[in-house]
Formats: sequence, C-alpha cells, structure tokens
Amino acid sequence: ELYLHNVPHLFTQYDVLEFFWFNTDVVGHLWGPDAHRSSIRRFDAALGRLLEREGMDEVNVILYTDHGMSMGPMELVDFPPLLQKYVGSDVRYFSYPNLYLHAGADAQYYAEVLGRDPQIDLAFVWVEDERLRGIHSDGHVDIHGRNHHYRYEAVGADPFGYDSLAVDDRYLDRDQWLDSTKDSDFPGDVPNIYKYMTNSFTGDIVLVLNPFKIPESSIGSQGGHAGLHATDLLVPVLLRGPATDHLRDLEYLWLHELYSVHLPMIDFSNRSTGEPNQAAVFGPWQESSWSMRLQLSPAYRWQWGVELGSQDYQGWFAFDVYSSFLIRLWTGLAVVDHDFAWYRAVEASLGHLNMKVQRLGSEQVQAVVTVELSPQWNMVFHSQRGLGLQVRF
Repeated sequence: ELYLHNVPHLFTQYDVLEFFWFNTDVVGHLWGPDAHRSSIRRFDAALGRLLEREGMDEVNVILYTDHGMSMGPMELVDFPPLLQKYVGSDVRYFSYPNLYLHAGADAQYYAEVLGRDPQIDLAFVWVEDERLRGIHSDGHVDIHGRNHHYRYEAVGADPFGYDSLAVDDRYLDRDQWLDSTKDSDFPGDVPNIYKYMTNSFTGDIVLVLNPFKIPESSIGSQGGHAGLHATDLLVPVLLRGPATDHLRDLEYLWLHELYSVHLPMIDFSNRSTGEPNQAAVFGPWQESSWSMRLQLSPAYRWQWGVELGSQDYQGWFAFDVYSSFLIRLWTGLAVVDHDFAWYRAVEASLGHLNMKVQRLGSEQVQAVVTVELSPQWNMVFHSQRGLGLQVRF
C-alpha cells in the first residue's frame, strides 16, 4: 500500500501509471478462495483510500486482471512421465502448454496419443494449412480458418459445449465468436486458440488442462488458471473517469483491444525526455564552510551530479537500473578527489519525502534527505554537507 501512497505525487511527472497488485494471484494459488477474496478486499480498501485523496477526482482509473482463477483443490498433472511414455526422445522441449518436437517427429500422431489420455483435456495440432485439430478422449474438434473467419466442427463429444449455440458449419469473425459464446463456459476460445497456434513461437503441439487440473510444477494446488474455461480466461474490466465515459454501455470486449481499440488516447510509447534538474546550496557543516550540489538529467533514467565544497569535490554519472513507485536503484561511475570509483545508490520516496543513500567507491557512504516545500523548492539535508535549500528546474 506504500506504493499506492505515491501515486498523486508521481502524476506530477507521468501521464500514465501502471500498478500491478500481485498478491491476489499468489495467495489464490497457495491458499484458495478465502485468501483470494481477502486479498481483493485489501486491494479494494487501498484503492478506495487512494481515490479519496486530493487531486484524484479527474484521474481515469482502468482496473482489470490478466487472467481469471479457478478455485481448487486442483488435480496435479505430472507431464514428464506422460511425455516420456508417449513421445520419448522426440521431445525437444516442454513448457506448458507448449510441446516442441525434434525435426521429423510426427506431431499429428503424438497429439493423437496424448489427447486420448484422460489426464489431458485437449491436444491441439495443425492437420492442414488452415485446419487446426483439438484431440480429446471422446473425439476431436476442428477449427478452420479463412480470411480471419473461423469455423468450428465437433466430431464425437463437444468439449466446449458449443453444440447448443448453433455455431457449427459457419465461418464467423472473432467478434461474432465472442458475441455468440460470451455466456458459455468457453467464451471466445475458437479465434483465441487459432491465433495462438499461428504464433511462430508456439509449440508443435499445445496441451490443455481445464479446471480442475493444473501442471504439477505450478505454485500451490488450491487455485489455478491453466485452461480455456471462463473461470480461467474471463475477467472484469472496471472503468472510472471522463476518458472512459464512451465505454459505459459496452458489455464485453477483447482484453487485448482495451487500449488499441477502445482507449487509443493512452500512449504507452510516450517516454519522458528527462527528469527535473536540481541545484542545492548548503551551509556550514563540520569543517566545510560552504558547498553546493548540482544534479542534471540528460535523458530519462540517467543522472549526472557534482558536489563542490571548499576543500573537496565529487561527481558521478549513473543509470537507474530499477524503478518502482517507491524505490529506485542507481549504478554508475564516480570521481572522488581525482580517483575513479563505482557509484551505487538506493533512493526511496514517500509523498513529499525522499531519501537517497549513495556510496562512492569503497569508503564514502552518504545520505541525502529531501523534503518538498513546493513544486519548485525543497529542503535538503546531506550527511556530509549539512542543511541546504534546493531548487528544481
């Protein structure tokens, strides 16, 4: 929650902020629905406190998840013995759901034998240039592609339950598929699977475990999202703010089109050209009668600085190797009284308070604490140079 505390302050520098609340996914895997709901409530309370703060009224908020979560307990499927049994030495590499085979291996044959095993729900493989087959223990499904339209055909049992939706033998585009299947247990899966299989990085065979199965290598066994079911793939999208008003009546959408189609005004490619420059003057401290500090940003995440005292000087050139809403890590080169050395720093911010601990070489460790008095002026305390006044420009 400390990270969210900095959001209003960060909006003075950035137009768009992305925040990922990872805890909900982990506790869902490890401890199941009660812990999952508790984490959601905690985030809801933290977000509510943030949105009540000054200056947040006109901020656009877009809240969604990257996947769903099917709640267990889950059946763990141990893939290595299965692959050794059916595929043997023809396995080149496996990372769920992708199985990569050595050159010359018969992908259709291996998909057939793997898909018939009751532990695996579906094994997808290309059988023709524009025909994809998903094999399961009670039959198979074929997905035909033609000019960005897709036709679905089930032979034997229909694992997706589309037989009641009147979508057989018709070529539909992806939006028609989503509209036709949005209320089913497998919304939008036909174009999703087809497009996934056309990716050059996808395996020769794609193996699918639907709820309540997950790979044994997964963290935790109380929840998972390994399959194609709605509980794995269907997510809510919550919107607030003037830029989202035109989406109020929208009932559903493809998540990957949220920004490209529905919110194109949000430009993720825009990058800051630099950060605020700073200059500070310090009064007497220890043996120094005066000193100054100049910090410039020639480019975003780059920093050049110099400190001059009556009897000493030091400078550095550093890059921000890690940034979060709370912490930044810097590394680079320093010059201390004619000698070159490594520069390392840890910087933490909380609202109007900033603290930076910097190490120049093997011996010099300094702390710099800054308190923002106004958007332009700061009070700064330097462990070596004392108390000073800083201007941002």
